[in-house]
Amino acid sequence: MGQWLHLRCAFLSLIAMHATTRSGLRPLPVTAFFAIGSWLNARRGFVRFTHVLRLSMHDHRKAVKLPAPPSTERRARQKPALMPAPAEPEAVVELQQSLKVLQSIHDSSPDALLQLGTDGIVLTASQSSAHVFGSDPTDLVGKLFQELLPGSCSEDFDELYTSYRTSSAEGRKPCFTESYVLRPDGTTCPVEIALGHIPGLEQCTAFVRDISRRRRLEAELLRVATDERRRLAMDLHDSLCQQISATHFSLSAVSKQLTESDHTLAASVKKITLMVSAALDDARQIAHGLSPVMQDGDDIVRAVRRLVRNIEDLCQTQCRMHATQVFDDLHPDVASQLYHIAQEALNNVLRHAGATRIEVTLAREDHDVVLTVSDNGIGLSALTNQDAGRGIRFMRYRAGTIHGSLKLVRKKEGGMAVVCRVPYRTS
Repeated sequence: MGQWLHLRCAFLSLIAMHATTRSGLRPLPVTAFFAIGSWLNARRGFVRFTHVLRLSMHDHRKAVKLPAPPSTERRARQKPALMPAPAEPEAVVELQQSLKVLQSIHDSSPDALLQLGTDGIVLTASQSSAHVFGSDPTDLVGKLFQELLPGSCSEDFDELYTSYRTSSAEGRKPCFTESYVLRPDGTTCPVEIALGHIPGLEQCTAFVRDISRRRRLEAELLRVATDERRRLAMDLHDSLCQQISATHFSLSAVSKQLTESDHTLAASVKKITLMVSAALDDARQIAHGLSPVMQDGDDIVRAVRRLVRNIEDLCQTQCRMHATQVFDDLHPDVASQLYHIAQEALNNVLRHAGATRIEVTLAREDHDVVLTVSDNGIGLSALTNQDAGRGIRFMRYRAGTIHGSLKLVRKKEGGMAVVCRVPYRTS
């Protein structure tokens, strides 16, 4: 170990001697260089060596010129050494992963997810909005949601959204409605809209689901049911009613003969004749009830007029029918559903509204058929009744199957009006 130390000191001393010789200075004693080498060995560095070398040459008033250390600018231009990135806190990593999961759910949802501002402006839209609305999600941002709905659907949603926003935040629950969206190509798509409140923000989320397939299935089921009801009605009308009618005529003839001959059975036969006549009336009523709008030229106006007349006779309530047009070319499916909607609306009024006057109006506006059933009863408070609410859902369901809409309007003078608007389709 000692020999190695001396060799190291000697090597450093030779370096010092070589430096002074090349610089043209007076050489120092060897022992001085050996002392310098020993000191450098202790320090284990050459930075201090240049400083000691300058001190040993103080009598020449001249320092040895050695390469200057790199300047600050030069160091700045040099590429910094790659340092390992500090590890992120575990909570931050978990938050980032949660955000990625939420974003993937948001983008992969089959329903269109929209964030609405207080005025109904679309703030964000998911990727699936392109399938529902038929346009790029970025084109929806900044638009008023009501502008994406056609005509009366826009007015209905605006009223619903205003009512939902102004309700108490604590008791605010998601609300659902069915409507239509208007696509850029002019077509409409039936949708179900669910509104939810974002806690802490004056904003709402709108979940918009395409229900075209469900509507097609519902329309097909109703069509099959309507065709079956119509078939049964025709069988009753053409077969059973005709047989009962023939029996009634025969009994009437027998009763007349027995009465003329003053037979003891004349009274009994006359009584049987009246019973057969009542049975004939019931069979005809059942046939008309199964299919109120027949395909033999019977139009919706005459069917609803018969309904109104029956209600006025049976319930002793003033009921009027107003129609300025003929709808004999209206599609049977549309006519049948409109009849059942009018029937259900009239039943709701008679059961829950306590009205003394009912008016039924059937009109054509632009390309739509508008059915209105209005009364002077107690108004919207009738909707609190469970049966009335069920009837309204049935009416909306029937209107939806023929691509229509149904809304309830509070009248200024009191009472309520049920307004059903459907596209006019011919057979």
